[in-house]
Amino acid sequence: MSQISKLSPQAIKLLKDAESFSEKFNAIEEKGDTIRLWMSFWSWEEIQEAEEIKNDWGLSEGYHPLYGDWHDVFCIYRNGINESVVALNDDREVQATWSSLEKFVSALKYVQDEPDESSGVDEKESWLSF
Repeated sequence: MSQISKLSPQAIKLLKDAESFSEKFNAIEEKGDTIRLWMSFWSWEEIQEAEEIKNDWGLSEGYHPLYGDWHDVFCIYRNGINESVVALNDDREVQATWSSLEKFVSALKYVQDEPDESSGVDEKESWLSF
């Protein structure tokens, strides 16, 4: 039996909807900082497959990954009846926590890329005339 089935209906819905977040969001707020998200959220199929191998990547049964490259991951974490979302690094240390699923979803943002003000050419080092 998959550990996913032990999650709340809200957590299962979040996992099923996770892939769609990539289309709408590219950052997340955490303690006043904006963290860019450079990877895609996982598809429902990838999340289900991850349940089979997560122990090989140092994640215990309470963690349900939905984003990352297996070195750094976002997981729904179920501790008893409480569910939160945590960001874990490669050493499986908690880097950020959103105390509820709702707080995690509301922390997701879209950040407009700043245009690069530099041409990439160092005018002092270039042989071109400016």
